[in-house]
Amino acid sequence: MKITDILSLSYLNIKTSKFKAFIYGLILFFFFLLLGLLFSGSKTISSFADRYTNTDFHYKVAMVDIGDAKREDVIKEIESLNIPHISKIFSSNIDIFTTTKISNVENDINGIVELYGNYQGIEYVLDSGRDIEEAGEAVCASSFYPGLLSHVNDKSEMIDMKTKVGKDIFIKYTQYKSFFNGETIDLNTYNVPLKVVGTFDWEKSLTGSNACYVAEETFDEIIKTSRPVYENAEMEEDKLKDLDILVLVDKYENLPIVLDELQKNGYETSLYYKLDLTPVVVIEKVVTYLSISIFIGSVFIVYQFIKNTYRENVNQIKLYKFIGYKKKLITLIFIVQYSLLTFISFITASIILPIIRLIVSNIFYNNPNLSALEIKLSYMGVNLYLIFVTLAIIIIFFRFMSKKNIEKWS
Repeated sequence: MKITDILSLSYLNIKTSKFKAFIYGLILFFFFLLLGLLFSGSKTISSFADRYTNTDFHYKVAMVDIGDAKREDVIKEIESLNIPHISKIFSSNIDIFTTTKISNVENDINGIVELYGNYQGIEYVLDSGRDIEEAGEAVCASSFYPGLLSHVNDKSEMIDMKTKVGKDIFIKYTQYKSFFNGETIDLNTYNVPLKVVGTFDWEKSLTGSNACYVAEETFDEIIKTSRPVYENAEMEEDKLKDLDILVLVDKYENLPIVLDELQKNGYETSLYYKLDLTPVVVIEKVVTYLSISIFIGSVFIVYQFIKNTYRENVNQIKLYKFIGYKKKLITLIFIVQYSLLTFISFITASIILPIIRLIVSNIFYNNPNLSALEIKLSYMGVNLYLIFVTLAIIIIFFRFMSKKNIEKWS
């Protein structure tokens, strides 16, 4: 028998029991859709957590207590260890990022910006232009609020920084001298030109708007010239004595390795920020348990549908045998019938999932609290379920296709 004949007989069986075929397909469609949503939700949360831990440098920083040792000596000692995955060693937390005034020639940008060095371990996602290649270049958030706030809800007030790519901005800051009596005097005022070579999608970054990344050497120079000058060395040490050295790691997952190496060499370490990933772990467990429940529950439903099919079509099966169809061919006709219904449910759910993703993405985009969440589709659960149900159909049909069962239900 040709495959077209098998398909025709399978289609004929579906037409003769339209309502049950519809119910079967509808149930499996909801199972496919639910698994797609569960796995997509889990992938979205996991992806956000991965980006969260790697774009926000706070979670990739280890603190090293210097005790009574000199700060410069401890930094040199750590550098000499050549510990893998260390990206940068900062003298204290005042060196890891800075806040300055920002302006441009057109004078439509006039506010406050957070500056970060373009070190390995501080990451962002470019959405226009190119990355930093040399000193004096900057990559800024794709939108900028021209006031004194760095986080706003009204996007209509923000300036599109993509239009500033290739143009100069100016970073202005003042270095001051501090005295024991509490007085300060301004020493130097700097107005540093930076060329914007690219922008990053601030809605996919936890640094937010009004943030720029600059070349390492440029950032080091800005930190050096903006650091306060104290009356003498004793005062400087007194101001910094309670501040730990900060060690930036390239990837969050490598942080335990660096901590272990530092501790092995006798350093007392701690985390700059402790990240609690318990919610992510809980969500992954919930998805796993629900998926297993759906897999098991669906087998029972498929079993019941196949059982009823045999009871209602046993005479038709006998007719197929009387005509001369072999048992394997009859079994194949019914397997194809249920596999077709299953595949139609799979295709329908696969089409609906991107539509749901688009709707949810638009809702999240317009909500400032959720805009950092990028919806990720995952078809792994749907594909696994298709394979699982198809195998279940084959096994169950071969189980029922026996002379004993046919005689019992006659």
